[in-house]
Amino acid sequence: MGYGTLSEATWISPYDLTKEVEDLVKRLQVKDYVQIFQAKNQGFTDPKNIVSIAWDLSRIHQKYAKDWKRRTGGKVLGYFCTYAPEEVLYAANVLPVRILGGHEPPTLATPHMFDMWCPFSRDYLNQGLQGKYDYLDGIMAVNACLHPRQAFGAWIIHVPTPWNYWFVMPNAVRSPRAKTFLRGELDEFKKAIEKWTGKIITDKDLDRDIDIMNTNRRLMKQVYEFRKQDNPPITGTEAMTMVWASQLMDKREHNESLKQLVEALPAYSQAS
Repeated sequence: MGYGTLSEATWISPYDLTKEVEDLVKRLQVKDYVQIFQAKNQGFTDPKNIVSIAWDLSRIHQKYAKDWKRRTGGKVLGYFCTYAPEEVLYAANVLPVRILGGHEPPTLATPHMFDMWCPFSRDYLNQGLQGKYDYLDGIMAVNACLHPRQAFGAWIIHVPTPWNYWFVMPNAVRSPRAKTFLRGELDEFKKAIEKWTGKIITDKDLDRDIDIMNTNRRLMKQVYEFRKQDNPPITGTEAMTMVWASQLMDKREHNESLKQLVEALPAYSQAS
C-alpha cells in the first residue's frame, strides 16, 4: 500500500488508506491489534526528514516500477539518456525508467570501466551489477557520448536483461540530412519495439502519447513559472524532485499530480 515505516509498529502515509487497511485487517483477523488515526506534525522534526526516515527514497522508484508492471501487465525499459524516444515506448505500453545515479562508490564497475571515466556512467553500471534494476525487461542507450556507451556495452555482457537496444541520434543536428536520418532511426526503433512487445503501434497511438509527453512538459513549465516569483511557493529541491519523478513515473500519473500541484500553488503564493 506504500506505507512508510516510522518505527517498529508505526506506519505512515500521506494518503487516506483507511478503506484498504480495514479490508486488510479484516482479512487477517487482527482488528484488536491495529489502530488507525490521522495526525499533524507539530514538531520537532522537519517533515522532509521524516519522509527520508520512513521511506527508502533510493529504492522507491524501483518499487513503483514493479507495481506498475503488476497493475498494467506492461514492460519496463531502463534508459541511459534523455534522448530516448519515450513516445514510441508509451505507444507500446512500455514504461521508460531513467537509470539515475545511486550516489555510491562505483567499485563494481572498476573491472569494466576506467576509474578516470565519468563517475555518472560508472554509477549506471555499478547499480546494474548490484542487481538494483533486476526488474527491467529491457535496457537502451543513445550515442550521447563514449562513457555511457562503454557502460551500456558492459551492462549487456554482465547484467542479465532480456532485451537491449542502441539508438543512434544524428551527430550533425544542423545537417540537412539530420531529420531524414533521425526519422529512419525512429522507424527502425518502432519496428524493434513492435517485435519485442508484440504490439502494432498505430499513428493514433503515437499521436496520443506525443500529447501526453507535451502535456507533461507544459505542466512542468507552468510550475517553473512560480519559481520566478520573489518568494516562490515551491523550492528548488521540490522542483528538482518533480523532474526526477517525471523520469521514473508513468507520465499519465505524473500529469495528474502536476495538475493538482499547478492548481494548489497560487494559494501558496498568496499565503507567502
